[in-house]
Amino acid sequence: MPLILCVIFLAPVANGHLINAQHGSLNVVEDGAYLVISIPTSAFRDIDANSDEKISLAEFNQSRGAILSSVIKGVNLSSKNKSFLLEGVLFSPEVSHADQNSVTHVVVMGRFFLPETGPAIRLQINLFGQGAGENFFKITITRDSIESSIELTPEDPSVALVGL
Repeated sequence: MPLILCVIFLAPVANGHLINAQHGSLNVVEDGAYLVISIPTSAFRDIDANSDEKISLAEFNQSRGAILSSVIKGVNLSSKNKSFLLEGVLFSPEVSHADQNSVTHVVVMGRFFLPETGPAIRLQINLFGQGAGENFFKITITRDSIESSIELTPEDPSVALVGL
């Protein structure tokens, strides 16, 4: 199974959508939380090298370092006293159906190491898109058999993970 995930996320171009745009999941386990999220490319500043308001595959590949840095800074879990970094980050471009050379979203997968969980843990995302309909995230959170859904917006970019 891990090999399949690696192949999917390391593939240069995804032919089908791996996850709906601006959606994600956070699966909380005993010592961590696994995140998968689809982030619009317009959330990543300064990667549109030719300023045509489209991100080509070449621009995406040239900006991998900047994308990774933005994800690590813009997606986090925290408690009252500590911030937990997203580790083992893998990401893949989602191309437009209309233009196979235009990347519309970046599917990101990673893990937060959590030595403890509790009501003080917060999820925060600060990578909202600039286009119409790109200013929200719908995240499904699961732990054991408990599942809940949240929506984050630029006005309310964080939420306490209650019941963990």
